[in-house]
Amino acid sequence: MDPSQVFSISATLTELDSLEKKIAAGDQQARGELNYLRGFVLYRAGRSTASLPHSLEALRIDTLRPFLADNERTRLTYDIALRAEESGDWATAIEFYEKAIPLFDSASEYSEDQRLALRERKAYCLHEAGRYSEALALNKQVLEAGENLFGPDSEKLLVVITNISQNAYALSDLKTARRFLDRVLTIATKHNRQTHMANALFQLGVLSFEQGQFKEAEDFMKRRLALARNSGVSSRITDAQEDLDALYEKMRR
Repeated sequence: MDPSQVFSISATLTELDSLEKKIAAGDQQARGELNYLRGFVLYRAGRSTASLPHSLEALRIDTLRPFLADNERTRLTYDIALRAEESGDWATAIEFYEKAIPLFDSASEYSEDQRLALRERKAYCLHEAGRYSEALALNKQVLEAGENLFGPDSEKLLVVITNISQNAYALSDLKTARRFLDRVLTIATKHNRQTHMANALFQLGVLSFEQGQFKEAEDFMKRRLALARNSGVSSRITDAQEDLDALYEKMRR
C-alpha cells in the first residue's frame, strides 16, 4: 500500500489467485480482504474498470461484516468514486462521491481544500450525466467556499469557474457562461496559466460566433493563436491555427 514502493503486478495477482483457493466458503472477512487487495492492485496497474467490481464487493462485505479501519473505508469509498469516474460510470461515481463527502467532512486528516475538491468532482460527474442544474448549484457552493478559503482571484478557482461556465452553457444561459469565461481569462492571465488562458479564449470565440458576433470571435481566436506562437509549442500553434481557419470557413458560409 506504500505509494513509494513498487511491486510486480502480475506476481501479486497470481499470489492473490492462489490465496483465493484457500479461503473457506464461509470466511467473508478473508474474501472481503482479498477483493480489497485485488481491486487495489488492478487500479495500480491502470485497470480502473477491472478493479471496480472487486472494490465494490469489498465494501459490500465490509458493510455486512466490518474488516476495514475507518480511514481505509473512507479511502476505499473515495477510490470507488474516482475509478467509476475514470471508467465513465457516472451513476456509480455520483453515488460514491455522495457517500465519501460526509466521511471526508468528519475525518480530521482531510483539509478543507480536499473536501471542496471532492464536491467539485461530484459536480463534474453530475454534468457528464446530463444533470446540469444540479452540477451548477453544487459548483456555485464550491466556488463560494473556495473564494472564502483562497480569495476571489486565486488560480485554485480556475477549474470550478470553468465548470460553472460549461454548466451554464449546457443550460443555454449564455450570459452567465460568458461572465464566468471572462473571469477565467482574467484570473488565468493574472497568474500566467496559459492552458486556462487558451481554453478560455477558444470557448469565448465559440460563444461569440454562436451569438453572431463574428468580429469578436475572430479576435478571441487570433489572441489564442498569438498566445500559442509565443509559447513556441508546435502542437499548440497547429491547433490554434486550425481552429482559426475553421472559424473563417464557418464565417464564409
